[in-house]
Amino acid sequence: MGPLEQLLRPEEKINLILRGIYGQKGYENYRMNRFEEAAFYLENKSFLGSDRFITFEDANGRLMALKPDVTLSIVKNTRATREKSEKLWYSEHIFRFSGRAEGYKELQQTGLEYIGAVGTDETAEVLSLACESMQVLSDSWVICLSHMGFVTALLRAWGIDSSLFGQIFSCLKAKSQHDLENLPLAKEQKEKLKALCSCDGPIEEALDRAKNLSCSQESDEAVNELQQLVTAMNEEERNHLLLDFSVLSDTAYYTGILFEGFARQVAGPVLVGGRYDNLLRKLGKEGLQGIGFAVNFWELEHVIGKNTSVREEEA
Repeated sequence: MGPLEQLLRPEEKINLILRGIYGQKGYENYRMNRFEEAAFYLENKSFLGSDRFITFEDANGRLMALKPDVTLSIVKNTRATREKSEKLWYSEHIFRFSGRAEGYKELQQTGLEYIGAVGTDETAEVLSLACESMQVLSDSWVICLSHMGFVTALLRAWGIDSSLFGQIFSCLKAKSQHDLENLPLAKEQKEKLKALCSCDGPIEEALDRAKNLSCSQESDEAVNELQQLVTAMNEEERNHLLLDFSVLSDTAYYTGILFEGFARQVAGPVLVGGRYDNLLRKLGKEGLQGIGFAVNFWELEHVIGKNTSVREEEA
């Protein structure tokens, strides 16, 4: 880095490196307005996980909100088609309610989105960039990989009522076999769910266990998609991948691959991403597919400056 970059704070240096990586891979910068109509976010509050936004009335009496999310804005405004995909990166400050801070916080988020026709190659590109991002963020990291379609296909094949999916997802996220026991399910169904809960670990070994659990064409296709994706990654990337079906999200928005990146000394995921075809359909973008991820800098605030010197030299 040059002399001007040396004046930057550690998180600014890391952000600069990430932006350079995404730009070199053909992703274009997306800049969004600071404000959006609050109704847009309220209609998609389950995607955001909250209906608590900073709102105000503008001069025309419209209820506006300070942006709590970037992906929603990108999907709403995308010009992508099946014939011409759109590759975008962003670095924005979002405004969200924080229970830990007991109030609203301004938070830095940097990420990318690939919208259009998304196959194995495109998914591998995004996951590879997620790996490269994690390498910048930490010298000790893993990415936990999951597949929404695999989990929901198994639940349907096992005859589990869809009204219980939300409770089951909560148990799987917590990896709580005890809570699974308390659900109104047959003993055989509980045993199968426990096996799914335990189906995690280094990617190639865990995929073999997932294949043994698969019991329908839909779940077979999901396992094959995971296998093709892993095959498309290089050996170093595969060494950092774990299969973990506790990585789940809202089926109304997410489909297929989901992943979370974890760094040493940080409790929560510092990178979150996945495939969100259902979100595109919900926002009227029929026929399009999408995948992306975001780096949540607020999860790194206590350790972000500890291991930056080597990565700065590499940059």
